[in-house]
Amino acid sequence: MTIDASSGGTERLDKTGNVGALMIADRLVDRRKDLQIFLLSLILYGLVLLPILLADRYHLEDISRLIGGVYGWVGEGRPLTAFLMMVLNLFGPMADIAPIPQLAGISLLAYTTVWIARRFEIESPLQAALAAFPLGGSPFFLENLSFRFDSLGMCLSIVLALIPALLLQELNWKSWGIGALSLLASLSFYQTGINAFLVFSVTEIVFAQFKGVPFGCLSRLAFLRFLQLIGGLVTYVIIARFIVSGSYNLQHFAYVSQLSDLHIIRNNWNHAWTAIFQSLPAKTRNIFLYPAYLALAIIVFSSCFYLRKCIRAEAAKSRIVILVLGLFILPFAWLAGSLGPVIFAVHALITLPRIFIGTGALLASAFVMICVAASRLQKSTLWVTVLLCVPAYSMVMMASLYGNALVEQGKYEDRIGGRLSFDLKELARSRPIKELILSGTAPYCPVVRRAADRYKVRVQRSLSDDRFLGDYINHIFEYYGITLKPENSDERRSMLIKEAAYTEPVVRNGDYAISVVADVAVVSLSDGSNK
Repeated sequence: MTIDASSGGTERLDKTGNVGALMIADRLVDRRKDLQIFLLSLILYGLVLLPILLADRYHLEDISRLIGGVYGWVGEGRPLTAFLMMVLNLFGPMADIAPIPQLAGISLLAYTTVWIARRFEIESPLQAALAAFPLGGSPFFLENLSFRFDSLGMCLSIVLALIPALLLQELNWKSWGIGALSLLASLSFYQTGINAFLVFSVTEIVFAQFKGVPFGCLSRLAFLRFLQLIGGLVTYVIIARFIVSGSYNLQHFAYVSQLSDLHIIRNNWNHAWTAIFQSLPAKTRNIFLYPAYLALAIIVFSSCFYLRKCIRAEAAKSRIVILVLGLFILPFAWLAGSLGPVIFAVHALITLPRIFIGTGALLASAFVMICVAASRLQKSTLWVTVLLCVPAYSMVMMASLYGNALVEQGKYEDRIGGRLSFDLKELARSRPIKELILSGTAPYCPVVRRAADRYKVRVQRSLSDDRFLGDYINHIFEYYGITLKPENSDERRSMLIKEAAYTEPVVRNGDYAISVVADVAVVSLSDGSNK
């Protein structure tokens, strides 16, 4: 039995006519559903994180922070990451507290799945967990999770970036202020986390179109999101001018500001998508691409659906805006949002996988739009869930391959590093050696090379050219027990490497050759740079 509510809806009555008891029961059902979504999502993220934890391998930057004993994130424009890690380390020196940051990170992402399910009205807990899974489970986020310290800040950057789109629905100045502060905090944890906001803002508009929100309200929503973005970005840029330091960081904080440099944006766009496309294994690439293509079709369809629904209620100008929005602006904004500000970089675009975490948000957004469209078209929930299971399995498989590659490459490099350290100490007993030059890069071991060839798995290599590693090389030497200092002069380094080429090595094996020129040991790693 139902009665009309004052709001125009209906409320259910129990046998005694008590509405309150049923409202409490509904709240309990909602909490139970939220808990199911959280646990299912946590299990999925756990399947991705587990191989990385079992690999138990330090990332290059982890080694540098542990041995150097410094936090170093402020100069990278990430002050909140530095503050958070200081708190977790009880304001003491940097210490290895893994897996606390990684576990906390995936827990936050799992709870964000609850917000996504509420905001976009996804009824099935499993479907919601699968739809949001790419946020932290995409192949491009695996390196981010492998950081023992940065991983929590990177997860927080995504969570904070999604708060405006998922929680702040009031169209007022208070909502703008909270949203702008949330985006500022996201940028201060990890800059590319804001890409999640850009992508899900488009998803929010598509959802509003399916819901038939009046055009005036939809316009105010889009304008509010734009103002939140501007407020967060402008404030962050002002702060970054005072805290970013170091030539490398300053170089990558230079963005296009002149019309004559617009061609750089096009080049960055092409470069970024080429890098993303080539980073996906050919056998599973379409598993990720087809949902994105389908989502683009849904964006266009939602605008056509919305135009048909309000064609009589809206003026001709509004109908033109809706059409242009759906056919051109929203699809482009959705794709561009996944790349974010990096496409405006003046200098060479960084193509490390961890920079493209927006692709995970793009894929999660695609899955959410598929769920929303299927619900509106009254398609089977079961088939949508089965469809989402396929890419979910691919992501878990890629995480397993990545974790196993970390294990094998770690063993391989530790063997080379240990042997190199022993040989250098033996040489130092018979002749004076004060400096060390490391030329070349340790190759991938055979197992990892096979994974790299077949599945595009790429893991970071610690034993590499000292010019390539820069300041990190000091700590890499210390990590492997090498007490020699690297040569800091590029000119002298090049000269010594040339002389070493005409000098008979004092040590030669399958992994490296050591030549001694004056009081400098020149180590040439065996042709690993091209593998």
